[in-house]
Amino acid sequence: MKRSILLLLILISFYYKALAQLCTTPGQTPVTAVLVCGTESFYASTPVYCGTIPIPVPCPAGFTYYNKNPNFFRMNCFASGTLGFLITPDDAIADYSWQLFDITNTNPNEIFTNTSLFVACNWSSEPGETGATIDGTDTIVCGGGGMPVYSRMPMIREGRTYLLMVTNQNNAFNGYNITFTGGTASITDPVEPHLLSARASCEGNTIVLRGNKKLQCSSLAGDGSDFSISGGAVIVSAYPGDCTSPLGTDSIMIDLAAPLPIGTYTLTMNTGNDGNTLMDVCNRSIPENETISFEVTALQPITMDSLQNPGGCSPAFIDLVFEKGIQCSSISPDGSDFSFNGPQPVSAFFFPGACNTGTVTSRIRLQFNTPITTGGTYTVTLVTGNDGNSIIDECGLVVNPGTPLSFEVVSPLSPLFTVSNTLSCRQDSVRFFHDGNNNTNSWNWSFGDGQNSSLQNPVHFYTTPGTKTIRLIVKNDRCTDSSKQVIQVNGNLEAKFEAPSAICPGDTLQLVNNSTGAVDRWQWDLGDGTRTSVQTPSGHRYPAVSRDVFFTITLIAASDVLQCSDTTKKQVRLL
Repeated sequence: MKRSILLLLILISFYYKALAQLCTTPGQTPVTAVLVCGTESFYASTPVYCGTIPIPVPCPAGFTYYNKNPNFFRMNCFASGTLGFLITPDDAIADYSWQLFDITNTNPNEIFTNTSLFVACNWSSEPGETGATIDGTDTIVCGGGGMPVYSRMPMIREGRTYLLMVTNQNNAFNGYNITFTGGTASITDPVEPHLLSARASCEGNTIVLRGNKKLQCSSLAGDGSDFSISGGAVIVSAYPGDCTSPLGTDSIMIDLAAPLPIGTYTLTMNTGNDGNTLMDVCNRSIPENETISFEVTALQPITMDSLQNPGGCSPAFIDLVFEKGIQCSSISPDGSDFSFNGPQPVSAFFFPGACNTGTVTSRIRLQFNTPITTGGTYTVTLVTGNDGNSIIDECGLVVNPGTPLSFEVVSPLSPLFTVSNTLSCRQDSVRFFHDGNNNTNSWNWSFGDGQNSSLQNPVHFYTTPGTKTIRLIVKNDRCTDSSKQVIQVNGNLEAKFEAPSAICPGDTLQLVNNSTGAVDRWQWDLGDGTRTSVQTPSGHRYPAVSRDVFFTITLIAASDVLQCSDTTKKQVRLL
């Protein structure tokens, strides 16, 4: 029997140690989130019990929120509107909570520290269904029993990326279904996958193929059977480019048995020996027999092809994209191969990126030494660097400077707000102001008492006194920022005191003043003609009498600042 109990204790110990471990299983971390491709339903389980990292939530103190037994879902917004979803547990007593983050151009792991990424949540302790539906009344539902299980459907914006964390709060062994439905936003990618471009390598024995979007690396047949090329070209193999993105790769290399002569060729998409054509991350296939033409010509110098601006406020970098690979050794580390012009002085350095694993790169990331904070139009121009040369392509040709490329920067938001208190005897009416700078179009206020607002300049009525922490998250089409202030709320002015129901002659009357609010004046009438204006009278004794007598004690609590008062009375029996 003792051995059985010992074994049980050991198993329990291992179980709780498992619950305390960090989450590393794919789908249970922000970086490995499952991509949501539309209104499809998912069945999710908790393959590993884990979660010890606190999550910042705009709720009052009293609860600590963790990534407990999570599953993460990543989605892109293709048309602005409301996001609706429903989480239905297999077990009716299972308690699932969730929180939605805006992770556009952000490391997903910042959800654990960056409060400005917050969009909506529901941490209700009630079991059963939860989600964001038409039955919800607020986008923020904090922890605790009796809280609503549905939140109001939050607004999401076109072009932004979101991360949904669903947590298993009571370690339910079964799973749940999650369905994205009911909202007006579109999280379905409208872009079908197609062939975009093809070009021959410098030697003509490799074809570099690009799609119009990233493609699953696993959908490529390594023997090259997904492709055929006109003119009798013999394909030896095919392999993807960089596969580190969860969305796949943007380039495919097709090796040939011999270089192609100068001429025009057609590449055709086939169903490979793996049973499919190339597919995007949502398993949509490039149509079979789709073709694209390309030319093999005498080598010509290239120019900067395009520029990708990460957007958002105060961008920290830009990416320059080239038709061919650029020799990493030709790029000056200090960024002096490029010059900038715009409303704010800009300097940048070369971020190695793909050059850490290869000798050429088709994308050069320029990391700004100081983030750009002044809005306006900026240009970048290719010049001769401090290393004595301009950049050189994979074929050994110096890249043509060409025309400067331009990009736009939006001035950052200021989330600072002002507060105006209008005190009254029965409640504090507090007015909050935000100036709406730089085209702010979203406000998320948390008033420190579990209530919230999405108005620009809300008025909030407090019914309980104390210190309140006010938080504001502001957004526009590109930027997000947050701020907080601590205010003091005086609450209701109410006269209250404690007194014994009976007292013996000669005993000292014990009174306790429990009045609340902004009281600055007290007036006591102890019922025997004694009056005083002290906060709490002490040392008073009633004179001896030959029979029971009732004395009525009256307290008037007043505020000269608010120009109001409150009165309360109690009777004391003198025995």
